[in-house]
Amino acid sequence: MSKKRRISIKAVPMSLVLEDSNSKSYLCNIMDTPGHVNFSDEMTAALRLADGAVLFVDAAEGVMVNTERAIRHAIQERLPLVVVINKVDRLITELKLPPKDAYHKLRHTIEVINNHITAVSSTAGNVQVIDPAAGNVCFAGATAGWSFTLQSFAKLYLKLHGIPFDADNLQLVFGRYVLSFRYEGFQKKPPASGGERSFVQFVLEPLYKIYSQVIGEHKKSVEATLAELGVTLPNAAYKLMLGLC
Repeated sequence: MSKKRRISIKAVPMSLVLEDSNSKSYLCNIMDTPGHVNFSDEMTAALRLADGAVLFVDAAEGVMVNTERAIRHAIQERLPLVVVINKVDRLITELKLPPKDAYHKLRHTIEVINNHITAVSSTAGNVQVIDPAAGNVCFAGATAGWSFTLQSFAKLYLKLHGIPFDADNLQLVFGRYVLSFRYEGFQKKPPASGGERSFVQFVLEPLYKIYSQVIGEHKKSVEATLAELGVTLPNAAYKLMLGLC
């Protein structure tokens, strides 16, 4: 039954050699634990062995019962916590939320997680809350094979457009700020002519653009957009991409 439902009931260990941003390799021993609440004992046992925890949260469904349990156990074990908000593509393809609403959905999920962290931290000691600007929040679409942090997206803009970007301003990208080209900086209030929040403008809208072009099966449009990002794909990849739509 578990195979038919595509759920795992046992923790699966694996060892991967991963590189950091300085091209230095590390051997990482990872325990992939079940996400279903009925098998949370596997997760609890794995946390006792771990040096850190990566928590996956469905962008569409948000924080579930087992998510709360995972947060509580990770904090009680005093483990550094990284959150991956996965299936962001569901906000686009299934829920069909506008970019502005998708931003509020993501922000609400982070706020709920931080509320649980704060509640548990009152008894377990001081624990750093999660914040995209701190680099402990990742946004992903696992089925399409992409993920990013604010830091990686900022580096992408820096690489493509040569825009100098202060890392301290990353909090402004996800926060309640709008980039004003007139005043050459971030503002809390949008200009009179209007404007989207920076995360919507510089992250979500380009992501939505790519998905709309792929779903619309316009290969030339997809090629042009990816070329702007410095991405090239073989013809076989385009056929596979457009064939899945």
